[in-house]
Amino acid sequence: MASDSALFIGWRLPVVGREADALEMFGSFVGYLGKQQATGTVDSFEPCLLSPHGGDLDGFIIVRGDRAKLSALRYSDEFEELVSKCLLSVDGFGVVDAYVGDGVGVQLQRYAKNVRR
Repeated sequence: MASDSALFIGWRLPVVGREADALEMFGSFVGYLGKQQATGTVDSFEPCLLSPHGGDLDGFIIVRGDRAKLSALRYSDEFEELVSKCLLSVDGFGVVDAYVGDGVGVQLQRYAKNVRR
């Protein structure tokens, strides 16, 4: 079954003077997510770095999986510890729940049902 939920983990540039820490945190986060994928907690994840474009998003990781498993992961002590460390090294770091795959259609149907005609 395809994933219908995701976590969107996004960031801007590293904090000036903390570039090495930010790079280390990126490696830690990717390693952590690799372990979560190996145990079946997440279905997949994909890191993305954006080319310079004048906006305020420089990269993100999309983490796909079951909504309940992603929620448990999101609020686990280990995940929140990683987030806390990232906040010190990377500007604009954040984690947002997302809908992917069939979840997009479900949300659009929900929206369409509530749109005033």
